[in-house]
Amino acid sequence: EDEASLDQSNFDPDDEYDDDGNSAKYRIDVGRGGKNAILYLNDIEKDPEYRSWPTSMQQMFYSSQFGGAPTVRRNLFTLLIVIDPASNTHHPAVDVAAQLLNSQFPLRLGVLIVDNYDVSNGTPSAPFTWNRGERPFHSRDSFLLMHHITKKYGGMAAISCLLRVLNDTSDLEEKLSVGDYIGMHVALLAAMNVIGSGREDLVQKEMEDLLKAGESEGLGGKANDSKKEPKYENAVQFALDKMIHPGMSFLNGIPLPE
Repeated sequence: EDEASLDQSNFDPDDEYDDDGNSAKYRIDVGRGGKNAILYLNDIEKDPEYRSWPTSMQQMFYSSQFGGAPTVRRNLFTLLIVIDPASNTHHPAVDVAAQLLNSQFPLRLGVLIVDNYDVSNGTPSAPFTWNRGERPFHSRDSFLLMHHITKKYGGMAAISCLLRVLNDTSDLEEKLSVGDYIGMHVALLAAMNVIGSGREDLVQKEMEDLLKAGESEGLGGKANDSKKEPKYENAVQFALDKMIHPGMSFLNGIPLPE
């Protein structure tokens, strides 16, 4: 299942530091614990975009011997990135993800989108009033948009939006308004021909209505509090339970440098 948890099965309370004096290593098990908290934006084994990829491990090894990428239609690698898009800070793991995906590396990308203040404060912020779309966007908005785009337009569209928007907002001195933040996603979807020409206003309104409701979309296309749907509150609680925070990332559960 699309879940993740902190694997403490090998923890030794007396083994707090390694031989070099560094903190003891730990892992994020991407197989359990993060259901409806982590947003997995692609699935190498199921998404049609990867249909042409070989399924044979032998063929992958053969290609790698001659300098090719280890392209195979299997979820061999999972990169989990913990991000606070509203912080306007650069996350190195985002560049790593972009490079690996562009080289057809069999990488499944998961994101845990949480506000750094909410994690530090120990509780998720309540949904904000819409204020005609003029309020600053919050990571709750990012969470809802990523879930919506992944469901409606596919993982590749969601990944492209995530990487581009994070890159374009990382150097801004002030936060974008939530209306402008939605507009960035709509413009990117239009540029990728994911949405048809002339539908920008309709898609903008659709996303605005979603963020006004402040909840994930259910199977019927409307916001609800179904336990089957990812929720921002679940993402914050997962971060608290596992003691992880924005800026951290994990490749197949192994922490990467921040």
